Amino acid sequence: MPRILHCDGCQRSSIIRDEMIGRKIQCNCGRVQALSDTAPYTLAPAGWLDSWGMLGSSIALLLVSLLVGGSVAAWVVLDRENTESEPVAVVPERTMPTTAKEKEPPEEKNEEKERPQAEPKAPEGAKPSEPPVLRTSEPIPARAYSEKELYKRLLPSVVLIYHYDQKYRYTGSGSVIHRGRRLIITNQHVVQRTVENARGKPVGHQTVARVEVLFPQRGEGGELITDKKYYEALMEKHEGKKARVLPGTSEDPDLAVIQLEDELPQDTVALKLAPQPAGAGEKVVLVGNSGLSSGSFGIAPGMVKTRVPNVVIEDYVWKKTWCLENHIPSFHGDSGSPVVNYRGQMVGVHFGGHPKSQVLKYAADH
Repeated sequence: MPRILHCDGCQRSSIIRDEMIGRKIQCNCGRVQALSDTAPYTLAPAGWLDSWGMLGSSIALLLVSLLVGGSVAAWVVLDRENTESEPVAVVPERTMPTTAKEKEPPEEKNEEKERPQAEPKAPEGAKPSEPPVLRTSEPIPARAYSEKELYKRLLPSVVLIYHYDQKYRYTGSGSVIHRGRRLIITNQHVVQRTVENARGKPVGHQTVARVEVLFPQRGEGGELITDKKYYEALMEKHEGKKARVLPGTSEDPDLAVIQLEDELPQDTVALKLAPQPAGAGEKVVLVGNSGLSSGSFGIAPGMVKTRVPNVVIEDYVWKKTWCLENHIPSFHGDSGSPVVNYRGQMVGVHFGGHPKSQVLKYAADH
């Protein structure tokens, strides 16, 4: 067991192994004295003193290992660089150079190649380039629908407009253009009544203050009701929704806007206006309530013949407004019907036809 040696000089105690009995030991203070066999024992294990020596040896071994390992790693890196650089000198067309000097030329070449693409120079006097979506004068077209699909999409937007006086019932068509404000567009002559003199002869027309509106009706099974007599019965009972004619109607474009006083049906959809006028040769459809047909809310396809600034009939300017001459089959009662392109966008409002032609019709494009 280890013993305790008390220094007579500095009065410090040191733990000395038992094998040192009889030997002279020098303290840290410089005093030398012998360890006698009468020195007291300590309870510290015998291997405790050896652990300090082993710890020192372990630290020394670790330092040596780090030095040796670092040298080996440095040698391996240097050897790898030397071995990889050899093929580069033999094969100059290699695309993966390894040294820093060999990497610089490709980077310079890449910059020279990319520089014209990043900073293109436009010729003097040329207009600046536009974004890709604005390079064409025409807007990006929406999806084109078939006539059957168009009919289903337009039906919730089309209405039957009517009003009475003491002698006549006046009917026409219209379309919802604003759901929140409950606005419907139609023709001016649809919301007018005939003015007669004392002899009962028509002498003019007068715009009424209020009209009634019927939306497409469906049966108990959800099927669309198109029977004209069904809607005539509803008109006789005045079961349509009440609407007032807004001021500002114009005779030249033959347009009028009415506002419902009641709520719109839940499935009502406001028609979207086309972003640009329709052109010659463009296919269009009309959904309205023809007076000669046995049904209501029918569809008729056609084509735009041309777009003109005025409607002239035998040197008489009938309408001073831009309109679409078209070949859509239509009759009395279709006045005010929306004329829609095959993308479901309204391009005009039908207002009549040439008195001497059964195929030449007009739609206001105001």
